[in-house]
Amino acid sequence: MIGNVPTLTLTVSILSATVVCFKRFQLEIPNGDKVPNPCNKNELWTAVGHTNIEGGGRRNPFGQVFQNQKTWGGMLCDSDSDGDGITNGAELGDPDCDWVKGRTPKRTENITHPGICEPMDSERCKEKNSWLRCPEDPNAFCPELSKPDVKSLDLKLDKTRVPATSTTWMCQILPWPEEGDFHVIGSKPLVDNADVTHHMIVFGCGSTVSQRPGPYQCNMVPDRECQDILLTWTMGSKGECLHKEEGFRMGSKGYTHVALQVLLQGV
Repeated sequence: MIGNVPTLTLTVSILSATVVCFKRFQLEIPNGDKVPNPCNKNELWTAVGHTNIEGGGRRNPFGQVFQNQKTWGGMLCDSDSDGDGITNGAELGDPDCDWVKGRTPKRTENITHPGICEPMDSERCKEKNSWLRCPEDPNAFCPELSKPDVKSLDLKLDKTRVPATSTTWMCQILPWPEEGDFHVIGSKPLVDNADVTHHMIVFGCGSTVSQRPGPYQCNMVPDRECQDILLTWTMGSKGECLHKEEGFRMGSKGYTHVALQVLLQGV
């Protein structure tokens, strides 16, 4: 690590106005946008059919059934995918399996996750949920981020509308907002619209880069002066933790501008 240089946890985020992509899968099942996270009842499990709460990667037991039958009813409703003794329909507020897409289900409260066996501390569910890992500390993947002398700074893409295309690269060149010399040791995502955000990259820019107003559509390289890949994030990742002897400098003795690039998935 660089001696006598303040360390900094760099966090990157995307603010977008329109929900259009993975949301469509939630609309195929009753109360698909109301399924709680059994690990934390105060938040929702947005990707109901995946082992990762935000989507991507492997499918959980409910997702495996959904993959084969993408229309509500029949086996998708009648099955007990997670093995807790309650049918998928009953867990999602449609015990009689007569819900029709676009209509309000019979029950919109006390919804439970059809892919995670509950109660989770029962012996039967411990075996059924062997794939599930409830996080205890959001910084567990990188303990250095929790140290008191580590500072956090957010880099945000300005609020922007998601274009009605399958994929769009959006970029924004951002000046380093702090005075002084900083050593970046890691990053965490701050994603307010996981339905359309696929991955993000932070590039370091040269000293002659020109500032551009707001987000702009870009290609795989945001600018000819911004080609040094510093940090990356993709769906399912908790963030990036750099080795104790690695990292990069920002500020007075390092990069003074970065480019935040986000791959958005629209309709």
